[in-house]
Amino acid sequence: MDDDRFGIVVNAAGKWANAEELTALGVRCVRTIVYDFADLEAALANHPRDVRVIALLNSEHHEIGNDFHGWDATVQKLHDQFNGRVWALECVNEWDRDSTNMPAD
Repeated sequence: MDDDRFGIVVNAAGKWANAEELTALGVRCVRTIVYDFADLEAALANHPRDVRVIALLNSEHHEIGNDFHGWDATVQKLHDQFNGRVWALECVNEWDRDSTNMPAD
């Protein structure tokens, strides 16, 4: 499959697909929830630069916290540490599932 829109969801804290697996599947993009930057760093160590990465940050990241007190600093840290290696940031997901994890207005 030769389609830049085709991607998969992977877990930086678990089994990350290697370059051969990504090529065999025709994957052009991976999306991962980021619980810890060390896990993402390890996952990206041998990640092909031509396969885009979407990083999802939410209250499950240990530096953000359930009340989102660490949001600004964590997003800045993601930018500083992964600039050029993370293609996009997904800001929170599934807000409708647990309203206690939503940032205050």
